[in-house]
Amino acid sequence: ESEFKYGKGYYMKSTDLWLTSVWSIGWSGTEVAFPDSGTLGSPALIDSGSSLLVLAPDIYDRLLEELRWRFTGCKDMPEQQIISCQCPPAQDLSRIPTLVINMIDEQDKQFSLCMSPDEYILESIDPIDGSTTCVPSIQRGSMTFMRSFYVNF
Repeated sequence: ESEFKYGKGYYMKSTDLWLTSVWSIGWSGTEVAFPDSGTLGSPALIDSGSSLLVLAPDIYDRLLEELRWRFTGCKDMPEQQIISCQCPPAQDLSRIPTLVINMIDEQDKQFSLCMSPDEYILESIDPIDGSTTCVPSIQRGSMTFMRSFYVNF
Protein backbone atom coordinates (compact mmCIF):
# COMPACT_ATOMS: atom_id res chain seq x y z
CA GLU A 1 0.00 0.00 0.00
CA SER A 2 1.16 3.51 -0.70
CA GLU A 3 -0.66 5.31 2.12
CA PHE A 4 0.09 5.46 5.82
CA LYS A 5 -2.43 4.00 8.23
CA TYR A 6 -2.60 5.42 11.72
CA GLY A 7 -3.69 3.56 14.82
CA LYS A 8 -5.89 5.12 17.47
CA GLY A 9 -3.99 7.35 19.89
CA TYR A 10 -6.44 7.00 22.80
CA TYR A 11 -4.03 5.22 25.15
CA MET A 12 -1.13 7.49 24.20
CA LYS A 13 -2.96 10.58 25.47
CA SER A 14 -2.54 9.59 29.12
CA THR A 15 1.07 8.39 29.10
CA ASP A 16 4.50 9.09 27.63
CA LEU A 17 4.50 5.67 25.95
CA TRP A 18 3.92 5.08 22.23
CA LEU A 19 0.65 3.18 22.50
CA THR A 20 -2.01 2.32 19.95
CA SER A 21 -5.14 0.16 19.92
CA VAL A 22 -5.25 -3.48 18.82
CA TRP A 23 -8.47 -5.42 18.19
CA SER A 24 -6.82 -8.83 17.74
CA ILE A 25 -3.63 -10.72 16.95
CA GLY A 26 -3.30 -14.18 15.47
CA TRP A 27 -2.89 -16.42 12.45
CA SER A 28 -4.99 -18.87 10.51
CA GLY A 29 -7.10 -20.79 13.00
CA THR A 30 -5.92 -18.88 16.06
CA GLU A 31 -6.99 -15.39 17.03
CA VAL A 32 -6.68 -13.60 20.33
CA ALA A 33 -9.22 -10.77 20.34
CA PHE A 34 -10.05 -8.11 22.90
CA PRO A 35 -13.80 -7.49 22.34
CA ASP A 36 -14.40 -6.46 25.96
CA SER A 37 -12.47 -3.26 25.25
CA GLY A 38 -14.83 -2.34 22.40
CA THR A 39 -13.47 0.10 19.85
CA LEU A 40 -10.75 1.18 22.28
CA GLY A 41 -9.07 -2.17 21.72
CA SER A 42 -6.21 -3.37 23.83
CA PRO A 43 -3.22 -1.06 24.33
CA ALA A 44 -0.14 -2.10 22.37
CA LEU A 45 3.28 -0.51 22.80
CA ILE A 46 4.94 0.29 19.47
CA ASP A 47 8.73 0.32 19.23
CA SER A 48 10.10 -0.18 15.74
CA GLY A 49 13.60 -0.50 17.22
CA SER A 50 12.68 -3.64 19.15
CA SER A 51 13.91 -6.95 17.78
CA LEU A 52 10.99 -9.05 19.10
CA LEU A 53 7.21 -8.98 19.41
CA VAL A 54 6.65 -9.00 23.16
CA LEU A 55 3.30 -10.47 24.17
CA ALA A 56 1.43 -10.90 27.44
CA PRO A 57 1.93 -14.46 28.77
CA ASP A 58 -1.61 -15.67 28.01
CA ILE A 59 -1.47 -14.34 24.43
CA TYR A 60 2.03 -15.76 23.95
CA ASP A 61 0.90 -19.20 25.13
CA ARG A 62 -2.13 -19.29 22.79
CA LEU A 63 -0.18 -18.19 19.74
CA LEU A 64 2.86 -20.39 20.40
CA GLU A 65 0.66 -23.46 20.90
CA GLU A 66 -0.51 -23.08 17.31
CA LEU A 67 3.00 -22.40 16.00
CA ARG A 68 4.83 -25.24 17.81
CA TRP A 69 3.14 -28.08 15.92
CA ARG A 70 4.34 -26.62 12.62
CA PHE A 71 7.99 -27.08 13.65
CA THR A 72 9.98 -29.99 15.06
CA GLY A 73 12.44 -30.11 17.91
CA CYS A 74 11.20 -26.98 19.65
CA LYS A 75 12.78 -26.18 22.97
CA ASP A 76 11.96 -23.49 25.46
CA MET A 77 14.62 -20.96 26.29
CA PRO A 78 13.30 -19.73 29.65
CA GLU A 79 16.00 -17.14 30.26
CA GLN A 80 15.14 -15.35 27.00
CA GLN A 81 11.40 -16.25 27.19
CA ILE A 82 11.43 -17.55 23.59
CA ILE A 83 11.46 -20.89 21.79
CA SER A 84 13.97 -22.27 19.30
CA CYS A 85 13.03 -24.96 16.77
CA GLN A 86 14.59 -26.99 13.99
CA CYS A 87 14.14 -25.18 10.70
CA PRO A 88 12.05 -26.90 8.03
CA PRO A 89 13.99 -28.63 5.23
CA ALA A 90 15.58 -26.08 2.89
CA GLN A 91 14.32 -23.35 5.27
CA ASP A 92 10.92 -23.64 3.53
CA LEU A 93 8.58 -21.50 5.63
CA SER A 94 5.58 -21.92 3.29
CA ARG A 95 3.68 -23.98 5.89
CA ILE A 96 4.13 -21.32 8.56
CA PRO A 97 1.18 -18.88 8.82
CA THR A 98 1.19 -15.14 8.37
CA LEU A 99 0.89 -13.17 11.60
CA VAL A 100 -2.01 -10.69 11.48
CA ILE A 101 -2.43 -7.78 13.88
CA ASN A 102 -5.80 -6.03 13.53
CA MET A 103 -5.41 -2.39 14.53
CA ILE A 104 -8.12 0.18 15.28
CA ASP A 105 -7.87 3.63 13.74
CA GLU A 106 -9.22 7.00 14.94
CA GLN A 107 -12.50 6.35 13.09
CA ASP A 108 -12.94 3.05 15.02
CA LYS A 109 -12.31 1.02 11.85
CA GLN A 110 -10.03 -1.99 11.78
CA PHE A 111 -7.08 -2.45 9.46
CA SER A 112 -4.64 -5.34 9.32
CA LEU A 113 -0.87 -5.36 9.62
CA CYS A 114 0.46 -8.65 8.26
CA MET A 115 3.87 -10.20 8.81
CA SER A 116 4.99 -13.08 6.64
CA PRO A 117 6.98 -15.91 8.27
CA ASP A 118 10.23 -14.62 6.78
CA GLU A 119 9.63 -11.39 8.73
CA TYR A 120 8.99 -12.96 12.14
CA ILE A 121 11.00 -16.22 11.98
CA LEU A 122 14.67 -15.53 12.69
CA GLU A 123 17.49 -17.91 11.80
CA SER A 124 19.99 -18.56 14.53
CA ILE A 125 22.91 -20.91 15.15
CA ASP A 126 22.65 -23.43 17.97
CA PRO A 127 25.73 -22.77 20.14
CA ILE A 128 26.00 -26.45 21.11
CA ASP A 129 25.93 -28.27 17.76
CA GLY A 130 26.23 -25.42 15.24
CA SER A 131 22.98 -26.31 13.47
CA THR A 132 20.67 -23.66 12.05
CA THR A 133 17.58 -23.08 14.17
CA CYS A 134 14.40 -21.11 13.57
CA VAL A 135 13.36 -18.72 16.32
CA PRO A 136 9.94 -17.09 16.18
CA SER A 137 10.57 -13.47 17.12
CA ILE A 138 7.81 -13.66 19.72
CA GLN A 139 8.73 -13.23 23.36
CA ARG A 140 6.76 -13.74 26.55
CA GLY A 141 6.52 -10.40 28.32
CA SER A 142 3.88 -7.91 29.32
CA MET A 143 2.88 -5.29 26.73
CA THR A 144 2.83 -5.90 22.98
CA PHE A 145 5.72 -4.61 20.86
CA MET A 146 5.44 -4.49 17.08
CA ARG A 147 8.45 -4.88 14.84
CA SER A 148 8.60 -4.51 11.06
CA PHE A 149 6.32 -1.47 11.06
CA TYR A 150 7.44 2.14 11.06
CA VAL A 151 6.36 4.67 13.64
CA ASN A 152 5.52 8.07 12.15
CA PHE A 153 4.98 10.95 14.61
